[in-house]
Amino acid sequence: MSFDIHFFPCRFCSEPVERIDQETGKSRSVLPNEPLTDDELAAVRQLLENYRENESQDPDFYAIRCADGGTADVYASDLKMRCMIALRGYTRGIGDFLMELLKAGNWVMVPNGPPAVAASKAAFKSVPANFLPTVVCESSDELGRIINQRFPAWRDYRDHIVEGLKGSAAD
Repeated sequence: MSFDIHFFPCRFCSEPVERIDQETGKSRSVLPNEPLTDDELAAVRQLLENYRENESQDPDFYAIRCADGGTADVYASDLKMRCMIALRGYTRGIGDFLMELLKAGNWVMVPNGPPAVAASKAAFKSVPANFLPTVVCESSDELGRIINQRFPAWRDYRDHIVEGLKGSAAD
């Protein structure tokens, strides 16, 4: 079970469009989110390749390894609009990687719950009123403090699930 961090652009258009809600089937008004630019996409891909541990059969999956031994799995099937990072631990190297990724894509990340975090205020464009609280981090140390605040609750949840699975396996 991993600690998941979602990355996405946060550049909302000022004009709403009508979309069909997949759950309700009803039309609703939304502000579209602009994808990464070609330059941002190229920078993100290059960064992922620089950290990639080995060649994968799946071009949308990156097994990341940092110099300090930190690892992460990156799932990037729609890299222009999002990616998800799965962590099982946190190291300084992972913090540096996450900060570089924020900057490369001019992205916003949500580390297992609010706030939405960016490397600059410019990453937040036309944010809707009902959006998550936002924070700007200027260093990987600052980012590490935010992520590490969420790890204890995640570990408790993970341990609860694992214990429940052990109990049901014994039945």
